[in-house]
Amino acid sequence: MTSEFLSVFVPASLALNFYPGPNNIFALSNAARHDLGTSVFASLGRQAAYAGLIALLAVGLGSLVVASPVVFRGIALFGACFLGWLGIRMLTRTSRAEAPGYSALAAPDRVQLCRDEFTVAFANPKPLIVLVPFLPGLIVPGEITSGAVLAAGALFLTFEAVAALTYGLAGRRFEWMATSDAGRRWLDRAGGISVILAGTLLAHTAIKG
Repeated sequence: MTSEFLSVFVPASLALNFYPGPNNIFALSNAARHDLGTSVFASLGRQAAYAGLIALLAVGLGSLVVASPVVFRGIALFGACFLGWLGIRMLTRTSRAEAPGYSALAAPDRVQLCRDEFTVAFANPKPLIVLVPFLPGLIVPGEITSGAVLAAGALFLTFEAVAALTYGLAGRRFEWMATSDAGRRWLDRAGGISVILAGTLLAHTAIKG
């Protein structure tokens, strides 16, 4: 990767990594509701999803996307629909915070939280959004795999890990949100709205592109 490439790729990645999207809201929420360790563990789900997408780009999907933008549009539209459905489901579940016996501070199911982060990350393919514009300059025709794509992807994952930790630390600072009905409702609604917005933006990108 050249310095010219990094001068554009790094700011683009950081802007998307630290944007308060659904996964980052989840990190904040998990830390506020439970603890920083739970938030960090759950964020491994997003890392797994993004690493899988990056690997697909490196071993062949990238060349296919470069050759046929329709493929990327299809992937993006599918992800947008799923995010919209998930966001609506999150908003309709906010009443649980007001239900008798409901406890936002119950022992966390870390595996389920990790699975939730994976699902949202896989449906909202940020690596595709960041890497696809750079693919023509990263993929060498005739090569089965692209080391440049993997290197750029590793950099992206590093930024994503820092973002997850940052939002987790912020969640610990606002722990009060998990101990009040108003705070729990805010977390639930912020998560649902952010997921829906992410799906809307993804759909707009796919249709416009």
